[in-house]
Amino acid sequence: MEALREEAARQAIERPAEVAIGDQPVRYEKKAVDAILELSERYPYFLQAYGLHAWNTAPEGDLIRGRDVKRAAAPAREELDRDFFETRFARATRAGRRYLAAMAELGEGPYASGDVAKRGRWRTVMSAGPVRQTLIDKGLVYSPDHGQVDFTVPHFADFMRRRHPLSSLMP
Repeated sequence: MEALREEAARQAIERPAEVAIGDQPVRYEKKAVDAILELSERYPYFLQAYGLHAWNTAPEGDLIRGRDVKRAAAPAREELDRDFFETRFARATRAGRRYLAAMAELGEGPYASGDVAKRGRWRTVMSAGPVRQTLIDKGLVYSPDHGQVDFTVPHFADFMRRRHPLSSLMP
């Protein structure tokens, strides 16, 4: 799934809050919605996680503020790491995990397939090809252009660098 358009992402955050509690609508200040859109990169699952944690972090009342989103960012990221990224990571084979970590170690994508193969210590791009294809088939990465690869969801590179660095996955 791709990122939502900005207006759709704003509505995905604001509309449920307005109707969730019958005659007691909850509102987000603009700064709070802007922060959620930035943190989530408008990716639907991430919008939900950051919105939920901002709601739960806000003190009782009818307004969720930017400071509530700031306080919610770490627990939302923890939830995403545990419930979203880790389950995706678990779908990869040992070699696939090394490939993902090699991508992440290169920074932000898209990545040249040759650079990933070299960083992951495959002999050639061709020898890393089957691993790359398996990751594509599993929906973990995609090829935005010939000779390139990138993660299918935002923040996966950051997750890999924090939780599964390449050094921990090398044979």
